[in-house]
Amino acid sequence: MPDFVIQPIILLLMILFVYFFFVRKPYNYYMLRKNGFKVPAKVTSIRETNSFEGDGTFSVPIMEISFELEGQEIAKKPEIIKYAFRRWQNIPKVGDTIIILVDKRNPRNFKVSNESFR
Repeated sequence: MPDFVIQPIILLLMILFVYFFFVRKPYNYYMLRKNGFKVPAKVTSIRETNSFEGDGTFSVPIMEISFELEGQEIAKKPEIIKYAFRRWQNIPKVGDTIIILVDKRNPRNFKVSNESFR
């Protein structure tokens, strides 16, 4: 294949890589924070998954949190989410209350709010 065909393909792949790994995830969290609602959740269990985010010295543990959402809009049922805790964040204990952002259109779409660990 000639170079004038390969170079645009490589450039397009690099742009897609940057979009999916650096733009899309923060944008989805921003839209969830903007359009979703905050629901308190009670932690029922927390366990280590033996997987880490990052490499070497800067890796952070990914914990699996099981919680029950508390609120009138959502039925109380146990949910599980995986969350990477930074070193400066407090890992919740069983019985603690954390804040979960829930999408109004799709209640199965939720994320742990960063406000939970300040």
